[in-house]
Amino acid sequence: MNNIISYGWSNDLPVGKFAESIHNTILGEVSKTFKNPMLVDTTWLGSDNIPLVYKLIQTNNPDVIVLCSLVDASFVTENEFKQFGTKIISVGNFNKGNRVDFWSMVLNDRHIEQGTTLTDAKYPFLCYNNKPHPHRVQLRNEFAQLDLLDKGAVSFGGQDPVLSPENPNKIAYEEDGAGNSTLNDTMTFGDIAIWSFSFINIITETEFNPVERCFYSEKTWKPMIGMRPFLHYASNNVNAELNEFGFKTFENCFTDICDLDLTTYKNIAAFCKILVEQDPLYFIKKYNELKPRLNHNYANFFKFASKQYEKITNIRI
Repeated sequence: MNNIISYGWSNDLPVGKFAESIHNTILGEVSKTFKNPMLVDTTWLGSDNIPLVYKLIQTNNPDVIVLCSLVDASFVTENEFKQFGTKIISVGNFNKGNRVDFWSMVLNDRHIEQGTTLTDAKYPFLCYNNKPHPHRVQLRNEFAQLDLLDKGAVSFGGQDPVLSPENPNKIAYEEDGAGNSTLNDTMTFGDIAIWSFSFINIITETEFNPVERCFYSEKTWKPMIGMRPFLHYASNNVNAELNEFGFKTFENCFTDICDLDLTTYKNIAAFCKILVEQDPLYFIKKYNELKPRLNHNYANFFKFASKQYEKITNIRI
């Protein structure tokens, strides 16, 4: 359809192509009610390109503007488009009735393999990072202070990158924008041997405030499919929202080895320090203890992803 404005991922890439298909589905649904809808993809929309979007809206004079935020968190709101006096519908990463989680749909569509059962905890924790966002740099510094950078399956981009133990011949690496190369494998678990030998995921989302930003990337959903416990290094209560989505979280599952409050990011590095000091047999025992939660999250993920598909075919007008 021609009534789509997007400066996001190219449809030459799998993720861009998938996003385009969702745009077309949404526009098709809205077209059942409106004669001249226009969909604006808010991915990477900012001061450099929004004037061009305004001109296209003025030229096309749509009877409804659909703001669609999927691939990344949106920093554009309905306020930027009220000047046109046209009805606005927000879909995707917005705290409204048409909130849709894109990355759960991507991983559901790709059918990435289920992680194998933990048989050896060579890596007590796994924490993959590419772009050096401030909260990731902060966690890296905390790991460094506690001598943890080589104690788990860890990668960090930016200056002086930390490369993961992945085999570069088996996994996709990309430039991080600063000229450094580090792990950035969106569509798989990476080297399945590394994943299989890792006990818990430490998740550093794209946004430090994923609840406020209404955005979760593939980082949050991989441990659901890959059958791993997880903790978020985030500034607000991600656990409460994931619980609302039907998932079981793990902040209260480690009172057997620590009395740290694991609902706060401030204790994540200290917890990892305690983890690496455990006997190897602890991880197998604990994994088996947590298996009912892991099985629940695995099943719930596909239910959750299916609900996202239902939302894009039943847009609230």
